[in-house]
Amino acid sequence: MSSKAEVKLVHNRILESLPAAERRQILRELEIVELPRQTSISRAGEPMTDVYFPETCMVSVVTTMRNGSCVEAGVIGARGMAALPVILKSEEHLLDSFVQVPGRAGRLSADTFRRASAPGTALHDLSLRYASIFLQQVARSAACNALHRLEQRCARWLLLAADELQRVDYSLTHEYLAEMLGVRRASVTDVASEFSERGLVEYARGRVRIVDARGLAKTACECYHLVTREAERLLGGTGDRAARADGR
Repeated sequence: MSSKAEVKLVHNRILESLPAAERRQILRELEIVELPRQTSISRAGEPMTDVYFPETCMVSVVTTMRNGSCVEAGVIGARGMAALPVILKSEEHLLDSFVQVPGRAGRLSADTFRRASAPGTALHDLSLRYASIFLQQVARSAACNALHRLEQRCARWLLLAADELQRVDYSLTHEYLAEMLGVRRASVTDVASEFSERGLVEYARGRVRIVDARGLAKTACECYHLVTREAERLLGGTGDRAARADGR
């Protein structure tokens, strides 16, 4: 189901940051779409035909190996946009991306986005800023996966997802988190049990709720704080949203 946008996407940072005239022009072309889980956003080796501004959904960008295994490189939610191959003028993207948490997003054709983000526009400047933010997230994820303990990595991921979704309750299975972090499911289950016993999170029926965000932030490695603060520096905002929320 989709419709031309008459309704403002109130929870997408990029769209909200545009000057009123540019935002109105984009909203006239923007299509509102409901994206089920596992919807493909881009495929490795293929050009990206549409860009997305998530509002209530979250997109995972993953590196996929020949045997089908994959590890998450980054996530995109209401603070950003799924558009990196178009921004960087890449004919063929090297990564796969798909909807991890279902929800609503705004969609523009890649050609429309290119016209709207021509040099000299505010969207052009924001696109370059966001590309820098996302590439830093990818670099930090690689370092984090290699150097930090699993409990730190899990805490980072849970908080980052909450920030991107702008809520502390969302769908998540241990199996999926293990796949994204490149570890065994049993290891994630052990960490999740520890977090529950410490009163940091609650798990039920494939959903997670962050109960003590500040406590979880103390467990997370520096990667979460550094990436989030850089995003706030480049795009503006109020800092580590999830870490300030205390799960309420």
